[in-house]
Amino acid sequence: MKHLRVIAMILAILMVASVAMACNNSGDTDATTTTTTSSKKTTTTLPPPPDDDLDDEDEQAETPITGEEFQAWHDSFGRATIIEYTTDLTPFKDEEGIEYLFDGKDGCINADEAFTKLAGNTAGGETSITVTVAPGTKLVAYSFVTANDSSQFKRTPSMWTVYATNVDPATATEEDWVVIDDVYEGSLEDVDNTPYGYTVDEDKQGEYQYYKFTFTFGVAYTLSQLQFNEMYLYIPA
Repeated sequence: MKHLRVIAMILAILMVASVAMACNNSGDTDATTTTTTSSKKTTTTLPPPPDDDLDDEDEQAETPITGEEFQAWHDSFGRATIIEYTTDLTPFKDEEGIEYLFDGKDGCINADEAFTKLAGNTAGGETSITVTVAPGTKLVAYSFVTANDSSQFKRTPSMWTVYATNVDPATATEEDWVVIDDVYEGSLEDVDNTPYGYTVDEDKQGEYQYYKFTFTFGVAYTLSQLQFNEMYLYIPA
């Protein structure tokens, strides 16, 4: 009988040890799963800046003019005379074409234009807007106004480059385009009907007839869709 009791005690000890090991292993699995899940939440961050293409100041987040300061800033400039505009964006609807991007009047969202906007998508992951202006136009600043439902659909860009040339875009080569502004983090947000203004560094300003805005990344995703309520191009007052 003593032998049987000893064997029973040994079996009981082994069972307790087995249960304890199982609990410990279960805890390790949960911890591993939590860590893995957490690490996947970094996929919406911006890609690293291309150090070989950007100046040090261009790699920093921009501080645009917005909010209550925007209207006075907007009114301090003249407006570029826009002759023509094109985009490789395909509008979602007929009333969301590029012509509605330049129908703004005073920088505010007027009741008659709150729902007119450029909105569409592109298959290439980036999109461009090319604007023909009066010859010899010096672009000193520009601004975007987010669309009426940007908070819902999140089509706001975060990275873009502004180019300029005096060569007809139909025949211009890559070398003909001069970079006048390279924005790595534009500080735009997915909010509705909100203006953001940006200045062009004085040493990058020049007299050109064609300007191109190429958008390469969104606030929370690789850019395949884009929308703006308005866009303004400014010249010296």
